[in-house]
Amino acid sequence: MRSLVIGTLDSAFTFRRCLLEKMAFIILNLIDLLLTLHASSIGMIELNPLVAGILHSPLLLISTKIFIPVFLAWLVPGKWLRPALGMIALVIIWNFKELALFHSV
Repeated sequence: MRSLVIGTLDSAFTFRRCLLEKMAFIILNLIDLLLTLHASSIGMIELNPLVAGILHSPLLLISTKIFIPVFLAWLVPGKWLRPALGMIALVIIWNFKELALFHSV
């Protein structure tokens, strides 16, 4: 058990292990931020109440959508980010669908 904990912590505090998952997590969060900003600039409503509350505060928005994902990617082992990658990919697909529908009206 101790070696599992040490191995996990070793992975968590080095960015080189699972680099693909960690970079994908950060990039997908940046894409989500850009889509959120674009959607709000054309008059769409943010459905996430937490993001909707900070949408007009650039410092909080950047902290939430950039700094926190970078910190998490640095701290968490890459294999633990895989479920989050799937979820954020689904959110991005949903956002593209909604933007396409909005522009087609």
